[in-house]
Amino acid sequence: MTMERSPLIDVIVPVYNGAAYIRAFFAMLAPQADEAVRFLFVDDGSTDGSGAMLDECAAEGALPVKILHQENAGVSAARNAGIAASDAAYITFFDVDDLAAPDYCAVLKAAAEQERPDLFLFRQARITDPAQGLPVSAGPEAVLRPSEAVLREFLADPTRLGVYDVLLRRAWAESMSLRFAEGFAYYEDYDFLYRAFARAERILCTERVLYGYVLRGGSAMARFSAERTRCLSLLAALEPWLSDNAPGFAEDYARWGVARTYWSVLWQAALASPSWTEFRRFAAATHADVYLRKLRDFPERRVRLVSRLFGMSPRAYHAAVRFLGRRRSRVTEVPADTLSAAAEACPDPRRVLVYGMTDNPGGIESFVMGLFRRQPAGTFDFLCDFPEIAYAGEIAAKRANVYHIPAKSRDLPGHIRGTARVLRAHPEFTTVYFNVLDAGCVFPAAVAWLHGRRVVVHSHNSATDKVRLHRLCRGPLGFITAGRAACSDLAAEYMFGRRAGEALFVPNLIDAGRFAFDSAVRAEKRAELRLGDRLTVCHVGRISAQKNPLFLVDILAELRKTAPDAVLLHVGDGEMAEEFDACIRGRGMEDAVRRLGVRPDIPAILQAADVFLLPSLYEGLPIALLEAQAAGLPSVVSDVITPQAAVTALVQRLPLNDPPEAWAGAVLESAEAARRNTVRELTEAGFDISCCAEHDRRLMRLLWGD
Repeated sequence: MTMERSPLIDVIVPVYNGAAYIRAFFAMLAPQADEAVRFLFVDDGSTDGSGAMLDECAAEGALPVKILHQENAGVSAARNAGIAASDAAYITFFDVDDLAAPDYCAVLKAAAEQERPDLFLFRQARITDPAQGLPVSAGPEAVLRPSEAVLREFLADPTRLGVYDVLLRRAWAESMSLRFAEGFAYYEDYDFLYRAFARAERILCTERVLYGYVLRGGSAMARFSAERTRCLSLLAALEPWLSDNAPGFAEDYARWGVARTYWSVLWQAALASPSWTEFRRFAAATHADVYLRKLRDFPERRVRLVSRLFGMSPRAYHAAVRFLGRRRSRVTEVPADTLSAAAEACPDPRRVLVYGMTDNPGGIESFVMGLFRRQPAGTFDFLCDFPEIAYAGEIAAKRANVYHIPAKSRDLPGHIRGTARVLRAHPEFTTVYFNVLDAGCVFPAAVAWLHGRRVVVHSHNSATDKVRLHRLCRGPLGFITAGRAACSDLAAEYMFGRRAGEALFVPNLIDAGRFAFDSAVRAEKRAELRLGDRLTVCHVGRISAQKNPLFLVDILAELRKTAPDAVLLHVGDGEMAEEFDACIRGRGMEDAVRRLGVRPDIPAILQAADVFLLPSLYEGLPIALLEAQAAGLPSVVSDVITPQAAVTALVQRLPLNDPPEAWAGAVLESAEAARRNTVRELTEAGFDISCCAEHDRRLMRLLWGD
């Protein structure tokens, strides 16, 4: 039957080797023939004569049809081709081997003509005997439902709806470029429906059963393959999209969406596994405990109870599934290597919760962000006890989450409760990674340990001004710590004591090439800062007791006795800023100190300087010193700084108890050194960003406990 005008509805029917069902399909739908409803068949490169049979049936004129032929590309590509070829007001989908209710076309037509919804949702029945057919549909009147309600119902049980249970307004679908994800054998329909439900404004729903899904032994539903787990990545990729398009639902989806589908995969794996041992290996390799822990408070009772059973005893879970599922499941056993392949393809649900970021883009923050940038999205989230977090924009751009809790210095009980609340809500945080300056992190670390999480402590300093607190907390922290890392030998000894030898050395890395000495940059920056030929000393660091800022002023005062026009470029800010400024004023040296604050142009500032000065009372492995050496800048530093940081011969180490005149003399001597390119030396010593791959591999293994 040919049509002279566009139909109201196109029923898109992908066909691949469906010759056994085509004539029965036409016979089933012929009594419902209506010019308003066209059947748009897409022959997806069939090899059994399906294409020719479709052409023959179309010529007989029993139904309004349109037929497309294409090379085999999969069901998603076939459906997409149908969408692209349609000129109907509405579209829906059908599988050629399924059943329609006798009033299928009439109900769809009435909904489209009378209600004009974006989506019309109806119900399906699961059928084991196609000969029984479907009765005329019956049920209450269709009602409009809000998008979020439909999304939550679909999340609770994705099997209740399929793409063949949805009538879509085509212009609306085209406006949002709604298509099926190609290259996925499973869950492409879930992806499609989540996107449709999230953006629809008028969703009309009926309980009438219009579609019959025929359960067949050889169907995709009955096969267990590695594609099941690989395709979970498609659902994981939905999280950021839903965050932008359905923010009221996105949090629930992030918590339960992928886990709910994995729940079904694990059930099928239990039925498909040839033995308990093979199932146990699959569950461990796919981190079933993490996925199912998320579902212990899932809204649907059945999912919730089964997930809790797995948590109590995976073996009892396996036995229960085998007992209950064998009666009605069509899933067949598979070889052990199929389960192994499926486990390898499964997305890793684990995430690392990082503690230690502040609102200041300092050394720890720079290290953490470097690691964050180099890892795949979804690896890290952050626990922060500051009102703001440094690099917030970059963190948000990579779709990482920041969980703010009260500061322990102001509200220790709230700090502990906040940590516990985050861990209870997010079982995916299997590791909590503490980047710290002292052992005071024992309080949130203890919470993580009590919640069964892996605690990894990374020491970034070699001393503290909170000596008593550190000594009290170091023992308990050592007891609960499962993984240890440090930026230097001194930092390891300070944090881990007798167990310092167990710590993984993780050097602070810099992009040495950004700092490479360039005489043109030096001249330009000195001109910008109006330095002329003045002797220029530079310090980069937080204005805190650790950095010994008042001693900086003493050194500068002594230096100006020999070089009266010497100037200090100070980059940074901090809690001692007022005291530092008062000291400068008290010495009458306002014209000798340039307070530059927090700056993005540190590489150029280091080029402009003559000597880098770092009289710290303690350090882990200072990034600023590495950057100064990368700039070829002679450096005078305190001897409490680990020799590991003295990568080049440009570093001169002095005792802190040496008088300011000794330090001033060392500065004058160092200023005579010729500038040179030292990038190769930093790289060969393993401190350049180009060395990150091996360091990152070792650190991530420590974090995961692999």
